[in-house]
Amino acid sequence: MSRLIGLLATALAISSGLIMLIGLATGALSSLTNLLLQITIITAGMAIIIGVVNLLSVHLRRIVGRERGLLYSLALVLSFLLVIVLYALGADAERRILLRDVEGSIESALAALLVFALVYGAYRLMRRGVTWAALLFTLALLITLLGALPFSQLGVFGRNSRMDGGGSGKRRGARPVDRHCAGGDCRRYACADRAGTDVP
Repeated sequence: MSRLIGLLATALAISSGLIMLIGLATGALSSLTNLLLQITIITAGMAIIIGVVNLLSVHLRRIVGRERGLLYSLALVLSFLLVIVLYALGADAERRILLRDVEGSIESALAALLVFALVYGAYRLMRRGVTWAALLFTLALLITLLGALPFSQLGVFGRNSRMDGGGSGKRRGARPVDRHCAGGDCRRYACADRAGTDVP
């Protein structure tokens, strides 16, 4: 019975993902896609709330029982309460300081550790043996890392200056030919390239 429930959940998740992918890519099934997106947003919000409550309960039990890692649990609970109080009081300056200095530094450090762990994992996989799974993981990792690099700010893929020529038959820097001279009537009409002025 549990295996059947697992198969049904997997089939439901895969079909929902395919419907959302097709709807977002082609614009078809817009009503069904919007419904699935709303359900996904509500589910993700509920999951975040349940996760926060579970995290606080675990660390509060650790603080009450004076277990190992008491200081870390205390710091987490106090930080959570501080953010809630600042948000309730509307202290925008203090919240910006927390987001820019504290949270930004922590996220940067965790992101660096995550990149190191992924690169090391790819190295271990390729060292054990070159398989399709290892190649797919390494390729996905390389694409993700290259996509995170600021190429646009560095100007690596910036467009060069546009040059005339090619199939149009124009040379760069060439002055346009006067329409009267193009017809061979240069004796009556002075060209801009020869006389510098046009004679009416």
